[in-house]
Amino acid sequence: MGKDKVDYVESLETTDMDYAPGFWATREILRRNPPPTALVCASDDTAIGAMSALDMAGLKVPDDMALIGYDNAMITRYTKPPLTTVEQPNFLMGQRAVEVLIDRIEGKNTSSKFIRETIPFRLIQRVSCGAQQVKKKKKKS
Repeated sequence: MGKDKVDYVESLETTDMDYAPGFWATREILRRNPPPTALVCASDDTAIGAMSALDMAGLKVPDDMALIGYDNAMITRYTKPPLTTVEQPNFLMGQRAVEVLIDRIEGKNTSSKFIRETIPFRLIQRVSCGAQQVKKKKKKS
């Protein structure tokens, strides 16, 4: 593997985006041999449920398993460890949805049933992804 490359196995476990489904999906994922070294969850709630399952299994985040959520919910600053998350611009997304709806009502942009847009996001890097550990190791070297 190259210096900047990450070896990964693509896997998808679908679940509702809430605490309990995140917990149970993670319990199921941990049965895999070998288990993954990182989980990327579709919501912060799911990631917090996953964090609980990992703790119950005796695994430490991020030492044994890196974890990332999605939403930047307020609680993610206070989980132990603080949860790395992806922040999406909810206001901008709502604003664009209303603009598209108004255009459709007014008969504009009816050429396609679906609209695909790229909306900016921001990675909120906290302890759960393990990045702080990498920084500390580099400083010691």
